[in-house]
Amino acid sequence: MRLSELWEEWKGAMRMPTQEDRLTTLEQRTSAYIEEVNENLATTIGLVHILAGDVKKVHQRLGNMQENLQETLSIHVDATNAHFDHLQKHADKTDKDLAEIKTALAQILERLPEKP
Repeated sequence: MRLSELWEEWKGAMRMPTQEDRLTTLEQRTSAYIEEVNENLATTIGLVHILAGDVKKVHQRLGNMQENLQETLSIHVDATNAHFDHLQKHADKTDKDLAEIKTALAQILERLPEKP
C-alpha cells in the first residue's frame, strides 16, 4: 500500500461521523430496540394468557372446595344438632326420674317416725 492510500484510510477512520451516519446508527439501534421490545411484549402476553388460565383453574378449584366444605359442615352441624337433641331428651328424662325419686323419698321420710 502506498503512503497516500494509508493516509486516506487513516483520515477516513479518524473523521467525525456525519449527521447522516449518526442518523443511520440511531435508526439501527432504535430498530433493534423496538424488535427487542416486541419480543418481550409477545413473551409477556403469552405469560399473561397462561397465568389467566391458571387463575381460572384455581378459582374453579376454590369454588369446588368451598362447596365441599359447606356440604361437610352442614352434615356435621346436622349431626351435632341431632346429638344435642338426644342429649336434651336424656337430660329431660333424667330430670323427670330425679323428680320422681325426690317425691318417693319425701313420701318415705313422711312415713318414718320422728326422732324420740
